[in-house]
Amino acid sequence: MTFHWCEKSANNGSIIGKFYLGYCYEFGIGIMSNEKKSAYWYNEATKSGNTTAKLYLANCYRLGKGVDKDEIKAPFELYREAAKKGHDLAKCDLADCYQNGKGVEKDERKAFELYKETVAKGYDWAKFKLAECYQNGKGVEKDEKKAVVLYEEVANDGYIWACNKLGDCYQNGKGVEKDERKAFELYNKVS
Repeated sequence: MTFHWCEKSANNGSIIGKFYLGYCYEFGIGIMSNEKKSAYWYNEATKSGNTTAKLYLANCYRLGKGVDKDEIKAPFELYREAAKKGHDLAKCDLADCYQNGKGVEKDERKAFELYKETVAKGYDWAKFKLAECYQNGKGVEKDEKKAVVLYEEVANDGYIWACNKLGDCYQNGKGVEKDERKAFELYNKVS
């Protein structure tokens, strides 16, 4: 039923309908999954101005789902356009591009600032990435204690990658007093 209404809406020119039709095709909701049709409808929604569709289309390019794989230029441009329109998750993906020099000259400070902006909106992935910046001194002065605080916040939200990183901090005494028992407990959360 959902697919039917999304298809009808998209064919009648609805921007939201186009996005959700792409979503239905991507995840096989009410129809067999079809990556090419998914990318097509995300592109149609993008051309119509749907900011979230830009993020999904960028991921299609990055992963080669329904389009020729392009891990560099197309995703960066789409993330940048969506971020300019205020899409916070796109800001986090854009920060990844700056941090890794994908589609743009590497700029760790710019990446740090984008992660920081996105953390304020409550995204755990951004907080995790911000912690990595502090831990490794990427785009900001190295501060392992700040990294631990951020890892703890994200780990308390159940983010398993943060549990692993925090476990490493406790095991090696990085930013905290060495505590192998605590490290073991954190690693157990991951397994």
